[in-house]
Amino acid sequence: MLEGKEKKLLLDLVNAQSIVDGITAVDIFIKGFRLGDRIAIEVMSDEDGCLREIT
Repeated sequence: MLEGKEKKLLLDLVNAQSIVDGITAVDIFIKGFRLGDRIAIEVMSDEDGCLREIT
């Protein structure tokens, strides 16, 4: 079992990875939401063009 400094370092690493995972999940959600929005706009649009970049 880990004790002392090693245990604290492991907990710090796990916490840092959790933060990165949360940021990644939000980023993926935003990209998926924007893609869905672009598809909906294209379907509802009368224009005959390509999807444009939404920034």
